[in-house]
Amino acid sequence: METVEAMTYQIRVQGWLDEARLAQFAAVSIHYVNDETVITAVLPDQSALYGFLNRLRDLGVTLISLQFVEEEITAESAEGAEKKT
Repeated sequence: METVEAMTYQIRVQGWLDEARLAQFAAVSIHYVNDETVITAVLPDQSALYGFLNRLRDLGVTLISLQFVEEEITAESAEGAEKKT
């Protein structure tokens, strides 16, 4: 059987989600850029990604973007990338 490594995704949603609302999610970190919440999530497979997106939908948040991350992004490096664009 083939072993699949977990994937890291960066998910941007509109507004500020407090950490308590995201406490139910394992392996996530959040930071804020302007009026957006940037969630970095490590998920084991596509099924977990869809489940995560469904939970965000259930919270009533607006999805802005979803990006696969080839290397782990820290809050500092993500903010630095924001300033460069």
